[in-house]
Amino acid sequence: MKTFESFAAGLALILLITAGSAAQDAKQDEARDLVLEVIAAGDRPPSSIQLRRDRPAGFWTSGFPRSKPWRPSSPDDRHPVLNFEARVMEDTAELEISIFSGKRFREIVDVIGRYKIREGETVAVSEVVRFGYEPLSVRLVRSPLSVGQLPVADNRTRSIRVSISPVVSAIPQFRFELANDSSKPIAAVIIRTEVSGRKLSSGMPHGVHGAALIMPGQTFGQNLKNITPPGVAGQTNLVIAAAIFTDNSVDGDLDAGAQFLAAVAGRKRALMELIPMLDAVASRASNGVDWAGLAVAVRATKAPYREDASREKSAFNGVVIELSDAILKLSTRVPAGEQLSTFSDLLKLYKEWLNRLPD
Repeated sequence: MKTFESFAAGLALILLITAGSAAQDAKQDEARDLVLEVIAAGDRPPSSIQLRRDRPAGFWTSGFPRSKPWRPSSPDDRHPVLNFEARVMEDTAELEISIFSGKRFREIVDVIGRYKIREGETVAVSEVVRFGYEPLSVRLVRSPLSVGQLPVADNRTRSIRVSISPVVSAIPQFRFELANDSSKPIAAVIIRTEVSGRKLSSGMPHGVHGAALIMPGQTFGQNLKNITPPGVAGQTNLVIAAAIFTDNSVDGDLDAGAQFLAAVAGRKRALMELIPMLDAVASRASNGVDWAGLAVAVRATKAPYREDASREKSAFNGVVIELSDAILKLSTRVPAGEQLSTFSDLLKLYKEWLNRLPD
């Protein structure tokens, strides 16, 4: 589930302090205890979405129970991933469920259902059966705000200082802060939660486009859910397994650090293949650019990795998808007179990204 995989995304929240935003914040406070629960068969706990009024919230997962037998429409298809996005509108939760499919993650995105759910209402979601999942249901509940039990920090690095604090929330969660006490910028950290040695979730927060995540003397923080599956007892630990610096050196668990280094290698390989393609387009851009065709050409770039190099391949494909999506947005959301300059900025961004990655 996307509990931790989404870790690297949405690292900053920009607060616009205006008279209008104060009213919006008040509305947001009203929704803090509204939770949309996605319920699967069996005794597994519901997957919860704490709703917001200002923007959608949600998760993606391929971890819900699957029906058998199920076969993809193409040998190249991976098992479809379910994506849930919801928000509060007036007194109703609006939920959109989509499917990510194709050979690459998010290569094809299809909306399979939209729902409006009132407080106390439960709605069946049968559309997922077509994609190999058992039927699900969703319900909108109002949970009392509370402070969950705090995990214990298990810090296996020497360069990071950890602090954990409670969060008042409808969903049990906590906030952690990581301070960089070293003299070198930290590119990424490897984190997981455990109960009695059993891994509950894991993540790899890292800087965007090759930038540092935590500069010396600075901190990185995040709120995390703290939900223990049924049948699992014991104290939750927040494990800081490794810190990886921008020079590719590792403090902590070397095997854990190797996960990020493999991802860096995949991103670097993708940038080395894609940037010449963008340079060629830029050299003849005065004659006009077929943006849609360029996006398709970028998306068709294949990862030159064996199946056992899954981390490198996933990182490679992530860069391909990001660039393809950026070009499509450029073609549809940027005025025609500004598209070439925006493309130049995009090319510069990707070249700077490549230059930041160590050899």
